[in-house]
Amino acid sequence: MAAIDVLTSTASDVGAALAEGRINSQEVVQLYYNQTERHNKHGLKFNAVISVPPLKKLLEVVTQLDEGRADGHIRSALHGIPIFLKDGITTGPFWECPTSCGAFALKDAIAKDDAELVKRLVDAGLIIIGKANLSSPGGSSSGSGVGVAAGFAPLSIGSEVEGSMVVPADRASLYCLKATVGLLPFHGIFPLTKFADSAGPMAKSSKDVALVLDVLLPGKDFGQNLTKSWKGLRVGFLEPKAWASGPGMTKPSESYSEQYPHEYNAAVDKIEAAGAKVVRNIPLRRFSDEDSDNFDKVTWHDYTPEVAEFLTLFENSPLTSMHLAKFEAAFTGQEQLEDAVKNPISDDDYAEAIASLRKNNKDGGIDKVIADYDIDVLLRPPTGRLATISAVSGYPIATVPLGYATFNGRAFGLAVTAQSGCEDLLIRVMSAWESTFGPRKPPPQLMEPEESL
Repeated sequence: MAAIDVLTSTASDVGAALAEGRINSQEVVQLYYNQTERHNKHGLKFNAVISVPPLKKLLEVVTQLDEGRADGHIRSALHGIPIFLKDGITTGPFWECPTSCGAFALKDAIAKDDAELVKRLVDAGLIIIGKANLSSPGGSSSGSGVGVAAGFAPLSIGSEVEGSMVVPADRASLYCLKATVGLLPFHGIFPLTKFADSAGPMAKSSKDVALVLDVLLPGKDFGQNLTKSWKGLRVGFLEPKAWASGPGMTKPSESYSEQYPHEYNAAVDKIEAAGAKVVRNIPLRRFSDEDSDNFDKVTWHDYTPEVAEFLTLFENSPLTSMHLAKFEAAFTGQEQLEDAVKNPISDDDYAEAIASLRKNNKDGGIDKVIADYDIDVLLRPPTGRLATISAVSGYPIATVPLGYATFNGRAFGLAVTAQSGCEDLLIRVMSAWESTFGPRKPPPQLMEPEESL
């Protein structure tokens, strides 16, 4: 039996195999590298990965890590384990990978240095095995999610304003966690607005998410929140049909419209039976047209100067944000940048927009229902607007996998929101969820590609 299976093994499984000497990091990297070569541009053609470091470079890195392990110098629980980065996260010349941000205009752009978040990963002994695509359907961290589900790496890092991690993780049957805005270092990551931007891990288990957060937030111990129990947790649920996504996010299907609420409500019953205090049908305020207009103002105000600052991180920066906005078919978010250039927002209007968004969605939204219904966290379908409500509140959000649609095999799960700085609560929920519903199941299309694709 192989020491690891790239489709099913978690990063923790890989770490155990390394610790027990059943495999070394060179063999691990070769397995994931081969899977990427087999199915990224060929085979199933996932197109999840934009670039990978030269194999020779990767093998040099893992040789040092294997030697360190042999000498007893283990940097972290994730020592010698590969990880993908969303290609909006800068990597310096050492890795020989551009940071294209999914933009044709930046396809050869090499950053001067690794992002601070990347430095923390590398210092902990993780191996940057590639840069993930941004332009897949579902959200700009789609490549990060697909890469993990397809067995290109056991872990990835994504970034999100509103749904860019949550939706792809949901559709890849993954656990993910977008951290509280401002908690993780964001310097070196392609921005939209500092008001709502954040990053975080995407993985196949709650433990893996906790281990990555331990690396990204030195001094924390999220492992202590892996209680595998609902006891003491107070959990609120939104009504699934009322918060279902529209046809723009999910292909309409009568069978799925029946399946998802049925499995969602069955999960609520199971969680209650497992010991959680459950409150159903929480009446959360919806994101309004006024909110949407104000969110546009915030992003228009921040986007141009933040992109301009980001572009200074490259060697011989090829563009300014103004040039990028005018570059034909430059990148996926170009329309937003063009809007930002065309619609300058004053600092006073910006401050008023932020105040309104926070009053409506944080104070009168999430905070209100948490207080009124005495709950710790809020769960709901991942593809509704709760990702936006969480984003403008500055709050963390996570995903947990539940099942697969009978009509097309697409994964589905739930999203979990907590208040600022409550990542520990989200890890508790993810751990309890995994204990109740069992290990994450890989997409059936991947396990039996000839029969299902």
